[in-house]
Amino acid sequence: MKINRTKVELLMADLGISQTTLAHLSAVSKTNLSYILSGQNCRPQTAAKIAAGLGVKTQDIIE
Repeated sequence: MKINRTKVELLMADLGISQTTLAHLSAVSKTNLSYILSGQNCRPQTAAKIAAGLGVKTQDIIE
């Protein structure tokens, strides 16, 4: 499952949070989040964690 980096970055900007903060809110390691945002695939569970950290539905951040 691929995450849409642009959508995530826009949501992060709206919330005023950094990638480190999103990693903490999502319970995903900073390294893993960085890989995912650089275009690597992730598991659906991880995408759901990232979406929850942003306060949106998983469908809102996937490609």
